[in-house]
Amino acid sequence: MTNLDGLKLRLQIYDDDRDDTLRGLLDAAFDFVSIYTGRDTLPDALSVPLVRLAAILYRRRGMRCSTGIANILPDDLHSTLNKWRIPVASRIQRRG
Repeated sequence: MTNLDGLKLRLQIYDDDRDDTLRGLLDAAFDFVSIYTGRDTLPDALSVPLVRLAAILYRRRGMRCSTGIANILPDDLHSTLNKWRIPVASRIQRRG
């Protein structure tokens, strides 16, 4: 199952009318998770958290949020992403 299919299933969307919007939200979720964890590529284990984040963004679209994505994450999703974070020192060594 693709991330798009998983997101549509989670949101109970059964047509293709909003696929472009959903892809954009998946891209935004990917960008956030990638930057937050310090990973250029994401392991398959982060597919479900990625889809969950995209669903949160879908439900919150149109709402003003000045606090950023990290502040709207449920605690369990935040905890999951924290387990996959690469320490900053390791990131610097990889790029150095």
